[in-house]
Amino acid sequence: MKAKISIRIDDDIKVLLEDQAEQKGQTVSTYAREILESHVNQENYREDELISESSPKIPTETFIINVDSSLSFVKSFGFTYLLSWMLAKSLNHQCYFSNDALKGLRGLIESAIDSRSFSRELRMGFTKVLNDLNRVIIEPENHERYFWFPLPNHHGSFNYFLLVNEVLRLKY
Repeated sequence: MKAKISIRIDDDIKVLLEDQAEQKGQTVSTYAREILESHVNQENYREDELISESSPKIPTETFIINVDSSLSFVKSFGFTYLLSWMLAKSLNHQCYFSNDALKGLRGLIESAIDSRSFSRELRMGFTKVLNDLNRVIIEPENHERYFWFPLPNHHGSFNYFLLVNEVLRLKY
């Protein structure tokens, strides 16, 4: 049995939902329900579920709302997921993800590189992460794979301090 809930949202969010639902050929109710279900399901993933081959691909398009604002990607669930993954790699740089999951992350990194919300230096840092990710993807999955971008004093190191400073300076 389906339960009914009511929520209040800003008018601009309602317009965006209507546009996105129309593009997908769905009602706003169906589209919003899918977004909520995907988000709740994503929150319930455990790391071992993400590692398994049978796990679903990382949802990237469901949460990215296309807005004519340079902050649209920065405000998305995809960006939050990317930041969480990158920070987790700073603690453990071994790769446990399947190549399919890594390919889902590739799209998120490319969106970060394309975002005009960041400085050229930070976008170059995301390019290092993308290059490292592509390197890991082409390595055989049957041996231990490691990322280099989280390692300090490596030529492919990512500047986490720059990322934190730029995210904190953004005006939401």
